[in-house]
This record gives sequence, C-alpha cells and structure tokens, in this order.
Amino acid sequence: MRHYLYIYYLLSILSIKRTTQGQTGAFLFTLGKFVRFAMFFVFIYFLVTQSSLLKGYTASQALIILMTFELVNSVSGLLFREVYRFRPLVVSGGLDGVLVKPIHPFMLVLLGGLDILDAFVLAIQVIIISYLIIGTYSWSGILLFIFLFVNATIIMAAFHILALSIGVLTTTVDQIMMILRDVSESGRFPIEIYKQPFRFVITFIIPIGVMMTFPAKGLFGMLSIGGVVAPFVVGVLFLAGNMWLWKFALRRYQSWGG
Repeated sequence: MRHYLYIYYLLSILSIKRTTQGQTGAFLFTLGKFVRFAMFFVFIYFLVTQSSLLKGYTASQALIILMTFELVNSVSGLLFREVYRFRPLVVSGGLDGVLVKPIHPFMLVLLGGLDILDAFVLAIQVIIISYLIIGTYSWSGILLFIFLFVNATIIMAAFHILALSIGVLTTTVDQIMMILRDVSESGRFPIEIYKQPFRFVITFIIPIGVMMTFPAKGLFGMLSIGGVVAPFVVGVLFLAGNMWLWKFALRRYQSWGG
C-alpha cells in the first residue's frame, strides 16, 4: 500500500507540473468552472426559494442535494481525469507498456495523479456544504452522509472503469464519458421528481440516484435501515460488475497491430 501511495504521489506531482505549464489555459479552465458553478447555484437557489417545497424537500435540502451532485463530480474530476487520456494509449499501442508494468494498470489509466484545477473548485464546494449542514443536522446524519458519499465515489470509479473497458473493446472513450456526464445531470435534482420506471432505472440500474441523492437523504434522516444498506449493496455489485467487464475487455485486447 505504501508503495502505491508513493507512486500516486509522484504521479500527482507530474500531473500538477503538466497542468501548470499552460498557465493561461489553466486559469481560463478554472475560471470557467467557477462561473458555471456560480451561475447554476444562483439559478437553483432562486428556483427553490420561490417555492416552499420541491417534492417534499425544503429549499436548503434541495441546495444540499445540488451541492452533493457538484461534490461528486468535482471529486470525480480530481481523481479520475486520466480516463480522458486513455483512447490515445489504446490507438497508439501505449497500453501495452502500461499492462506490462509491475503495478496495477488503474494507477496509470484511471487515477494518474490529482487534477489540481478541480481541487480549487472542490475547496469552495466543501466550504459551502459545510456551512449548510454543520450545526443544522446531527453528527450521526453527517457521518452517514460521509459514508454514502464515499460509496458514491466508488460508484463513480466504477462508471469510469466501464468507460475504460468499452475503450479497450471499441477505442471509444470520450463519447462514453459524454453520455455519462449527460445522464448524471439527472442527479442535480431529487430523484422523486421523476416518474417510474425512469426513477427505478436511474436509482438501481444506472445508479445515479444512489450517487447523488442518497447521501443527502441519509443526512436528512429519510432512509430506513434497508435504505441505508441498499446503496452499499448497489455500489459493491456495480463495481464488481465493471471489474469483471474490465477483465473481459483485457482478454479481448489484441495489442498494438493485433
């Protein structure tokens, strides 16, 4: 474990150096993230404050669900940005060199070091959601929120493993990530606003609701014992399924020129 942590530390240093080489581009990218987040936050704030309830949620609760969505996306960008650089590895044959290295390939194709640009936005989001929940909700609720948020991060990792697996099989990664990003937009709002069977699909089949809404529902005390256990079961099964798909894709991988 210490060996992998040291490798991840080195990869993060390299990632930060690579990112800060183009200072103008990095600044504009970060500024764009701040502007996008600020505009949508203001939009949601005025939307929910103009009505007393949104499918049973108060304005502050709806804002917490929005902030949970933004946090999951920011952590995803912070940890898994390397997935967007995976296709050139497959097309050029560089994946061969990754697979023969004496470390797990996910260190290089899934993690690859922290993305410092997402860290700035994430810090602001953590401050905002901390302001919204600390002193308002119980510490047991906050602890459950943290556990469910970790589970959401694991599910997001599984989605990225799915994209990598499809990338090995078809050399298509960017389009899969665009589809994932578009589908995940449904998690900006409480899943109760959607009708069946779509709500069931985005909760348990494509577990967007488990990622985005369930941590906040745990914080609000809206989950039964079964409702607390179910997200972790879904997370484990979804991760296991995509790990199996990754191994299947590697067995079908024909290498460069294969």
